[in-house]
Amino acid sequence: MDLSGVAMVTRDGTVLTELVAGPADMATRTPCTPETRFQLCSVSKQFAAAAVLLLAESGRLALDDTVDRWLPGGSPHWSGVTLHHLLSHTATLDRNVSDYHTEMEQAAFEPNNLVPGIALSPDKMLLARGFSYADAHRARMGVNYKQIPVNAPKVPVHSYSKDGAMRINNVSDPVYAPNSKGGPRADSEHYRPDYWHADGDLVRTAYTLRTDDDWGQPGTLVREVLDDAARERLVSNIAGHLLEGVTEPVLQRAFQYWRNVDKSLGDQIESAVRTGQS
Repeated sequence: MDLSGVAMVTRDGTVLTELVAGPADMATRTPCTPETRFQLCSVSKQFAAAAVLLLAESGRLALDDTVDRWLPGGSPHWSGVTLHHLLSHTATLDRNVSDYHTEMEQAAFEPNNLVPGIALSPDKMLLARGFSYADAHRARMGVNYKQIPVNAPKVPVHSYSKDGAMRINNVSDPVYAPNSKGGPRADSEHYRPDYWHADGDLVRTAYTLRTDDDWGQPGTLVREVLDDAARERLVSNIAGHLLEGVTEPVLQRAFQYWRNVDKSLGDQIESAVRTGQS
């Protein structure tokens, strides 16, 4: 079995010696270099625990210290959580279950349930578990398993998820995004996943970059497949829906949308809507 890593000994900021071993990427057999970046993943917990215990032994901190003493400005849920709780994984697991079914049988643990700022390492088995565990929960308890109290977060969830069996939380319009009704938006700046380096950066992007053509095929359908009668029915159908209380800003976007498909079609839809409004 190949062992991968970089060991370095320094003194006063000067590198005395370094040792490089194994591949940086098992699939491509790219060798490690001193510049290779690794994600420590779960191994970092052992290093952090050892550092905390050494600091406690030297009297520089106490295991009974609360987390917010050393990390001020954090989550209010950290109140009362001590370093001992973190080391022993007992911050919230402070009692035995009172109902085996609701608190054990319905518990849904999954590796992809991570807070912003923490990402899965590029281990292929771990990445597969990132979706397979959640998929198993959906099959076992239904698509709304995260609304079951034992799995539900302590803070409100702002999403566009709706429907499905055994739903608990009610939703209201709009249930689509983007929208002009002030609905929640994805905070891409808040969640910026880590990246790793092998022989190149691993990033979230399309395998093959291309420019999508969203209008060519529907435009051909309208102009070359539909006959005059079918086009009239299409205009009447779309205009009828747009006359059902749609606000003016949304109407303008709808007209432009259909003009992107075919300018004549969009013009006819707008004319039919304005006629129906008069």
